[in-house]
Amino acid sequence: MEEKTSLLYLVSDANVFVARSSDHRALREFLARVLRNSTLRLFGTSTLETTRRRIQQMLAEHNKQLKQILEDAQNIRNRSIQSQVDVLAIRNFFLETRLASLTDAALPSAGHLLRRISTDTLRLLPHEKRLSALFLLYAHKITSLGSNAETAIHQILCASQLAHDDQLPSCSSSCRGSAVDEENKKMATIPDPMQISRNTQIESLSSEPRRRRRMSEYDLEKSGTKLGLTICAHLQEGKMVAEVTGTQDESSQAKIGDEVLAVDGTPISDLKSASEAEVLLRKGRILKMRRVQSVEIKPPEPPPHLADRSLLTTSIREEKLQKSICELVETEKAFVGDLEKLVRQYARAAQLAILESAEKLLKVQKTFLEDLIDAAGDLATGACVVSSPQVKDSMLRISALFVNKCSKFKVYSEYSAAYLRFQQTIIKQSAVRDKLRDLNESGQQNESVESLMIKPIQRVLKYPLFLEQMIQSCPKESVEQRQASQALSRMQALASYVNEMQRLQEEYGSLFEQIIRANKRYLTTNNISIDFSQLIMFAHLKWLNSDDKKNSDCVAFVFATLILICPHKNKAKNCRIIPIRDIEINESETASTNTLFVFVLIHLNAHDDIVYHLACCQAEIKTQFLKSVRKAAQNRRVEESAKRPVSGSSHSDGGYGSEKHEEKKF
Repeated sequence: MEEKTSLLYLVSDANVFVARSSDHRALREFLARVLRNSTLRLFGTSTLETTRRRIQQMLAEHNKQLKQILEDAQNIRNRSIQSQVDVLAIRNFFLETRLASLTDAALPSAGHLLRRISTDTLRLLPHEKRLSALFLLYAHKITSLGSNAETAIHQILCASQLAHDDQLPSCSSSCRGSAVDEENKKMATIPDPMQISRNTQIESLSSEPRRRRRMSEYDLEKSGTKLGLTICAHLQEGKMVAEVTGTQDESSQAKIGDEVLAVDGTPISDLKSASEAEVLLRKGRILKMRRVQSVEIKPPEPPPHLADRSLLTTSIREEKLQKSICELVETEKAFVGDLEKLVRQYARAAQLAILESAEKLLKVQKTFLEDLIDAAGDLATGACVVSSPQVKDSMLRISALFVNKCSKFKVYSEYSAAYLRFQQTIIKQSAVRDKLRDLNESGQQNESVESLMIKPIQRVLKYPLFLEQMIQSCPKESVEQRQASQALSRMQALASYVNEMQRLQEEYGSLFEQIIRANKRYLTTNNISIDFSQLIMFAHLKWLNSDDKKNSDCVAFVFATLILICPHKNKAKNCRIIPIRDIEINESETASTNTLFVFVLIHLNAHDDIVYHLACCQAEIKTQFLKSVRKAAQNRRVEESAKRPVSGSSHSDGGYGSEKHEEKKF
């Protein structure tokens, strides 16, 4: 006797996956697990309670919209009204299915959905293929709730006999054996797999090119004491991960986003804290790396009879753009909430040194969130029915917001430096570590101080990704695409600036602290300061008349109130501090050659003037350096004449916007 086998069809994009099993319950558990994992990843959390609460909020919002539509409708038989009601019913079905998978409750059946669809719509659907036909009918209006989910619930069409097996909790006992249940069985009939492939392929013709992830591993060996990389280690879903967040050399084999799997054979995932990862990364020599590459899969050409392809594509693009804007707003709300928790629960309670920069960042992000919600308009409230002009207007306003607020985000570099100092000092402060552990009220790893502190570093790198996603959904050569591209350019420059400041902090942070301690009285007397937030430019130069004739290499930093010249001995006592108000520039070209471009800085001292003969290898760097010195000196004179304190943020606005940072080093 042949054993009865159940089939489970999972449809993703244009692919159909079939799971076969004679164990109905195992297949049902497999489906619930797929949905549960997909849902947790979709909402970016590992906490079931948080996910359940967010789904319930979305269901309440959908029901509120549905009630409003029905109250405002003059004619319930109007096709446009019915379409809106159907779309809300389908979206609620998706959410209820995900909610059931989280609570181990019975999954809603096909009939549960079809009973909510308008009668006129059901008449349009073939009786034996109602479920799949319904999804295809509204394919241009219904998209996945999140682009990062591996399996979208609306792509799971049906589940064979699992939807109505008497031994499985697929529906309540009160409806089994009824006429309604029999009708539901007809509705839930599995479509032919080849037919599913053809239908989903036609649906995908109007979509944008899809991207698949391809992973490759490689080894990276240190050639000296450093790799020239900025690597960030943090806990993710209970495991330690390390990824590249910045590169010193564009020709480096490692790229931003690559993951460090192991160091000298020790897996990163086996480590307990970020401090352990930092020690291992500094001492290790061979790194096992992994890169996730995105491969574009172009859709097939549409058949000639699809005359309305362009109209369908426009609708899909608007849906994607609307979803991206909503996702940006929702994640920004969550990010501000995490920042508030970091400041309130940890930084203030433990009086951490990072408190000042965290509070500055929180103030900036709160203002940005308010402006973002205002720019998004109705999309910020999760409205389902939004007109094309509204979406376009929101896109333009959000792009302009990023352009205008970009300079305020330079506070991220200050926070990044403070975060790095925290990681370096917390290793030796066992009492502080214990206190921070006690302050974690929930005891969950995703709410620990380490998890909250890393989020700003991750957030500033995600803004360009959001803008790229929006640009792909904008019509080509449109006003909104050009405006979004401008915003993307500014945010990419910001990300590069933050990475560069983090690298400088790693390389020179301890030296600057030594200089500040050794010259505290001099800095206070002259009302000048060494502060990364006031850094305008730095350059690698040659100090031609230095005391050490054998090694004239140095690094010169132009701050808002001073110039700092540091020889490569990396000793605080060899560094020179020149107040910006006491600088005189001589651009004499007599000593310049084809390979060295010489200039002179004169420190106008009350006793004896000190002359610095400096040179660089590019004329552009010389021009930019002297321009930065003059700019700082002019701003200093204006501030002193107005008798107001120095504002570092205003002086450093050109750090990534108007100045060309790529010309700073050689």
